[in-house]
Amino acid sequence: MKKIIVNDFIKESKILLFFLDDNKSFATLLMRIFIVITIPTLIITFIAYLNNVLIINGVDSLGREKIGLFEDFVFISFALSTSPFFIIILRVIIRRFIFFISEIPSFTSNLDTEKQDLLTNKYLQFVTKRNLTLNVIKYSFVIISFYSNTSAIFFREGGWNSPSHPEVFIAVVLFFGLNAIILPEVLLKYIMIIICQIKMTKELEKDNLIEIKPIAPDKSGGLRSLGELSLAFTYFLVPIMIQLIAHYFTWRRLNLGFILGLAGVIPLTTFVFFYPLGVVHKVMAEAKRSTLTSISNKYLSVNRSILNNLNAAENDISLSSKKEIMELLENLYTKAENMPVWPFNLKTLSHFFAIAFGPVILILFELIIQKILSKYIF
Repeated sequence: MKKIIVNDFIKESKILLFFLDDNKSFATLLMRIFIVITIPTLIITFIAYLNNVLIINGVDSLGREKIGLFEDFVFISFALSTSPFFIIILRVIIRRFIFFISEIPSFTSNLDTEKQDLLTNKYLQFVTKRNLTLNVIKYSFVIISFYSNTSAIFFREGGWNSPSHPEVFIAVVLFFGLNAIILPEVLLKYIMIIICQIKMTKELEKDNLIEIKPIAPDKSGGLRSLGELSLAFTYFLVPIMIQLIAHYFTWRRLNLGFILGLAGVIPLTTFVFFYPLGVVHKVMAEAKRSTLTSISNKYLSVNRSILNNLNAAENDISLSSKKEIMELLENLYTKAENMPVWPFNLKTLSHFFAIAFGPVILILFELIIQKILSKYIF
């Protein structure tokens, strides 16, 4: 089987190749991210310093507190984490996908090397294809991303990056334009990889090629690589959650839009984690039922044999041998009964809950501390 690298997933995108080229060292790729994303942020900070808007006192005409750059945690988190994290996380996802593909022979049957190569090439072509529909989606992302970010600061009266400070405003708009080109490319690739994984597992299941191992050492039916890939899909929501937390700590209020955004992240994270695993969940549940039934039937058969031969001239050695078999079957049944019907273990599940509910817990904890301090100290 031909060795698959990250470039095979992104070869049609010059932007992604610039940031994720597998032929370059990781240090080189980090340097590129630093030059393209972090340096413009430092330039904006310098321009803000020249315009004396790093910290702003006072309120605007609507009574809202004016904020400077160093008080705008939303922008700081966006500039320093959103694009870099999205790019690095996409690299992690692609590498997890490559590992998943390499593990396919371990959880499939009747799939020779030639068939696997055909399957892999088919879906690599799918994930790298470009057509009119995908281009329309991508450029729609670009327009929406650019408009939503620039309009948010254009109508913000007195903010450090509002039109009241034209030099800073123009620098920030150009920075948003740069991110509006990069992020939709990353997001589209992310969506295509999720669809690719779902379609690939559906095809394997349709052809009855997935072979579940109910008592596999990974405690995931031999499909741990798939569970880890699905967990990696949820990493993509971490920068979004950072933005939500930054929004709260910038404005210190829970308005309706913020609450809806925070509430929407949890079901979205749940969907991204569980939906791609839906196909193998059904297969694993069926394999578990079948294994338990087989072990149970064998156990009952041996037990019946012992009972039928209690009065016969069966020697103690034969009875002892059957007793050992029954103990072995009991042990196998216990292991199979504990096998999950989702391809992940408790550790993976705990990571998922940390990603899904971490921001909510953090904000609730901060609110509780605030109430305690205001009631008993201030």
